[in-house]
Amino acid sequence: MITIYTCRRGQGRVAEILDEVVTLAADPLLVPLRPIAVLAALDCADRDLAEALIGRWGADVRDDWAADFLLAVWGFVAARLGVPDPGELYDRLLPYADRLITMGMGSAGWGSYHLVLAELAQRLGRREQAIEHARQAAATHRRLGLAYYERRSVELLAALSG
Repeated sequence: MITIYTCRRGQGRVAEILDEVVTLAADPLLVPLRPIAVLAALDCADRDLAEALIGRWGADVRDDWAADFLLAVWGFVAARLGVPDPGELYDRLLPYADRLITMGMGSAGWGSYHLVLAELAQRLGRREQAIEHARQAAATHRRLGLAYYERRSVELLAALSG
């Protein structure tokens, strides 16, 4: 489901699967899908649903086999909602800045960690850091031919610089 979500997100079609993602994430065996469900709600501009899901499930950032990927997902959530703690996530993600966000064996890729770090730095009011992370993300995405993520990085950089 995370791979499908990744594809739909890139296509701007998350709304088509939002209900399914939320339903699946409610299963106790699919706890790693919960931050994806929250982010999917935010992608669909449904902040109320995202906040309700966090209220129902919490926003625990688990340190387990999926942490490297889910830390980034929680980072995008925190950048938009302020929950979980954006400062803590920034500090935890910073050592991975020059790596790519991948799920599992690479079945889903979300570009450079610099992108999520840029959003977190922006949330924390660290404009210069946010700009530098966005620049790094754009350069990485351009170099690797990741057009969708390059576009997102460039849009963020323009918003931060403008």
